Amino acid sequence: MLPAALAVCLLPSKASPQPPPDPGPANSLLRVFLDCEPWMCDFDHFRREVSFVNYVRDPADAELHVLVTWQETAAGGEAFDLYFMGLDERAGQQDTLRFVSQESDSEEEVRAGLTQTFKLGLVRHAAPTSAGPLLDIRYAAPAQARHQPAATADPWNLWVFSVRAGAELEGESRQRLRCSSKTRRCIGSTCSLASSIVS
Repeated sequence: MLPAALAVCLLPSKASPQPPPDPGPANSLLRVFLDCEPWMCDFDHFRREVSFVNYVRDPADAELHVLVTWQETAAGGEAFDLYFMGLDERAGQQDTLRFVSQESDSEEEVRAGLTQTFKLGLVRHAAPTSAGPLLDIRYAAPAQARHQPAATADPWNLWVFSVRAGAELEGESRQRLRCSSKTRRCIGSTCSLASSIVS
């Protein structure tokens, strides 16, 4: 089982706390060409939410080409495949990530999921740049994992019992018929015509 949280402590030096390192000039950030149809990707949103890279308009100027493709799923959602392809010195560094939305997801939920997947794919490529020391990666455990009850002792050691019961009844019934010879009337459901004849 993976730990729910990972904590790393850095001890400060004797001197006063130092400010975070300067990411340096903007041209030292990872240059990314985002190849995505405008109806699929909200470029303004990406630029606001993912600001640790430089976006370029020409793939020839990029260090990383990110191609986003889309297809509808059988369940009515959308599947986005993000292909991260390194260029020039990063040639050969390739990753593929997929984000799948549900049919019930709002436009905002789809945009947030696509943005998160885009960020995850960039981390490997942005880590060695000047933005690397400023990146902060967090893990939020799902609610069920955080509140998982402790395992209880099972005295039966996971035994499984099966109980089956059944019953079957058979019987016969007899009905006595009485016939009156005077009225030749039967009492009961049927009557035998073999009545005594008086000569």
